[in-house]
Amino acid sequence: APSVRAALACAFSLSQRCDWYIADETIGFGEGPQRARSDAMLERRLAEAGLIFITRNVTQMGKWCDRHFALYALQGCAGSGVRRCSVIHKMSPPAG
Repeated sequence: APSVRAALACAFSLSQRCDWYIADETIGFGEGPQRARSDAMLERRLAEAGLIFITRNVTQMGKWCDRHFALYALQGCAGSGVRRCSVIHKMSPPAG
């Protein structure tokens, strides 16, 4: 099942100490207590490492990222903040 593969991939990634972690749309896994354990492990890892998180989920971006960069029409907006990234996302045309 996709959820099991996501949980395995996340658990494997977090089992390794890295300087940087990269997440694409999905960060963490599970519901309830399992999600709490996943988030706690990620918090421990991020205390010693950086995170590159590629997402359109403004809530998750605000939770996990302290600096934000948006890319719209191949133009970067450094240090834009969650709210600005949200506005840029809403303005961007759908992919395709």
